[in-house]
Amino acid sequence: MKVSFIVPTRNKRNWVERAANSYLRQTYSPMEIVFFDQASTDGTLEILGELVRKYDGPNKPRVLSCPNQGIGGTSAGMNADIEWVHKQIDGDVILWGNADDFAYPTRTAKTVRAFEEFNPSWVSCCQYFMDASLVIKGETQLPNADGSPKRDRWVSFGEAVRFQVGSSGALSYARDLWEKHGPMRGIEQNDIVLPYMSFLERGMYFIAEPLHTYVFHASAENQGIGGQIDAART
Repeated sequence: MKVSFIVPTRNKRNWVERAANSYLRQTYSPMEIVFFDQASTDGTLEILGELVRKYDGPNKPRVLSCPNQGIGGTSAGMNADIEWVHKQIDGDVILWGNADDFAYPTRTAKTVRAFEEFNPSWVSCCQYFMDASLVIKGETQLPNADGSPKRDRWVSFGEAVRFQVGSSGALSYARDLWEKHGPMRGIEQNDIVLPYMSFLERGMYFIAEPLHTYVFHASAENQGIGGQIDAART
């Protein structure tokens, strides 16, 4: 099973070194780790280049500069770049990270294990939510019907609607899900559309252990809707 870990970057100088190192230090190998930069102007690209040059491990990290595709807007532009990146990678499983978040070392290994054992179209793992000071404010919610603690399990469509779309859980998906239901062509969010589409295929599996951290901070460069709203409020 070939694995690609992809990470969009745009003007994340203050965050990208911590984020990139967390992806470069994943325990799973071999896999490719692809940082795709979207015209950073603050030195992000240079930081990534230096980290990749110094990397001495079993995986294959790369830094790609996305071409200008003539499509503006946070969502539409991102979708065009994601489509371009998918043509540069060969993973059967694609994991997603961000340049201001960070993953725990075993995220990839435990995600790939879920794909190998259960063969879902989508795997989501629990993640912590932190503020800009890296203080934990919460974590992914997926309660069991009987009130027992979260556990690894299949997710129903209703649960996905309530708890598992957007940035609710760290995302990963099988390549054939993207090839059948992608790419996103307009302003639709891939982390909303694709998890829904997984229920037309082999379903969604959830890993209850927190394996990723999502950092909330206000920035005009944030690509997600939540980050854009936070930036607008401040």
